[in-house]
Amino acid sequence: MIELNGIQLDKTSAVPLYEQLRKALLEAITSGKLSAGTKLPTEEELCAQFGISRPVARQAYNMLIEEGFLWNACGAAVLLCAAPIPVAAS
Repeated sequence: MIELNGIQLDKTSAVPLYEQLRKALLEAITSGKLSAGTKLPTEEELCAQFGISRPVARQAYNMLIEEGFLWNACGAAVLLCAAPIPVAAS
């Protein structure tokens, strides 16, 4: 598992935890701290690392998948895309 060092979530903030996690992951992606093809922690691993619930981890990942930054490989692994994948409007 890759350690997401430096990411801190504030459980007392008015900003939802999923949004805090999404922004922190997005910063790590756009700054190059995470490279393309990196396998990210599972939802369960995120929960253990940050003391959050699985729906919080899932929502943060799903938002980044929808934005084209992550790719869910058969539901087992979440991988960082080389470049954002354009998402067709529905």
